[in-house]
Amino acid sequence: MDVRSPFDGAWIGQAPLAADADIELAVKAARQAFERRIWSGAPLEQRLAVLERFWRLYTGQGTQLALLSARQTALPVTAALELSAQARQAGEARLAMTRTALGMGAAGHRGEHRQAGGVVAAFAAWNATQPSALAWLLPALLAGCAMILMLPPACPLDGQQLGELLAEAGLPDGVLNIIVADEAACLKMAVHRDVDWVAFSGRASIGRELSRQCAAQGKPVTLSLDSRATGILLPDADLGGVVSALRPRLFMASGQAPSNPSRLLAPRHRQAEFIEALTAMARTLQVGDPSDPATMIGPLISEESSARAGSAIAQALAAGASLALGRQGDAREPRAFMGATVVANVSADMALVRQEPRAPLAVVIPYGDLDEAIAMANSLPGRPSAAVWSEEPTIAQAVAIRLQAGHVALNPKVLAADLAAVGQERRALFSHVQVVTPEA
Repeated sequence: MDVRSPFDGAWIGQAPLAADADIELAVKAARQAFERRIWSGAPLEQRLAVLERFWRLYTGQGTQLALLSARQTALPVTAALELSAQARQAGEARLAMTRTALGMGAAGHRGEHRQAGGVVAAFAAWNATQPSALAWLLPALLAGCAMILMLPPACPLDGQQLGELLAEAGLPDGVLNIIVADEAACLKMAVHRDVDWVAFSGRASIGRELSRQCAAQGKPVTLSLDSRATGILLPDADLGGVVSALRPRLFMASGQAPSNPSRLLAPRHRQAEFIEALTAMARTLQVGDPSDPATMIGPLISEESSARAGSAIAQALAAGASLALGRQGDAREPRAFMGATVVANVSADMALVRQEPRAPLAVVIPYGDLDEAIAMANSLPGRPSAAVWSEEPTIAQAVAIRLQAGHVALNPKVLAADLAAVGQERRALFSHVQVVTPEA
């Protein structure tokens, strides 16, 4: 299939779209590699050495791969580079943890032995292909698993290059098998009898279906689902500071990044004031050519995405919401532009809030008191992370510890990368694990 830019339709490259027979071949190769123990039977030190060689190759080409990703998806180049930097930071942390674990193992006396989980089918997200692919590749390969990495048709080329770099670093043949496949193929792969573990990044609806299918087979599944972060403005919040903190990340990647902080709760009596400040900021965001470093909002991945977002907005308006900042379009084909959009007077039960529009769209939900704000925030799906703004730190802290979110930032002056892009809801057995960070 041809890979073309959503911005101007320019041809970028070609990638083979997998058929059922290709899926069978990929699974067979991974299963044979795992059972031969060419990788799983190697010492952890040896596996780590291969992956560290890969990491040196990857970091040397990180900018080039980020730019290739940006061309395929039309993400603004600044967003693509930031996502790439986050991927490198997370990968370096994973490798450092493994080095530490090796050191502890050498010094300890526990008779602990860990075995690889088998054949892993991992699905990368189109809107963060490298971060999501690396998030699955590094831990699974370090553990000794064999893998099938499934790349989205919208962004396959940079993911394929990851495979080439791993081969150059010395990963044995068959341990990693890369295919380009759509969501229907992902569902088929998940229930394959020779796949032992499923890891998925992407849309919540597909993740739920994968969970149902894996549960029916008793197969473990690990999910990293697109879900917007939530910001809560307490009654005394400094609106200028809030808007300044939101500016770099509210519509990151044209609103298509995995965890943009675009669900905003504001006191009802301050909603109009906040909307005024928010829309004034949003109007300053440049819309246009994603290769221009000044561009904050480029086209969406497809015209269908723009149409879906527009339909969700129309439904919310019909249900009583109001459009504070309207949609801006560009009728020239094949572009799918949507300018910064702010919808006010939204209720927490609207589809516009509960679903993921993947568009430069912020919703403002008014609340009456703090108990109502906390209840609404905790009712939202996903809840990977949150931010709380207040001039009174003790009140902000009290609100934060009642939020069911994996990471809560208190009065952030700039939203941290793990809040806006890589924060995930974390759970221990029967309890939340929450990280609260003070003012950044």
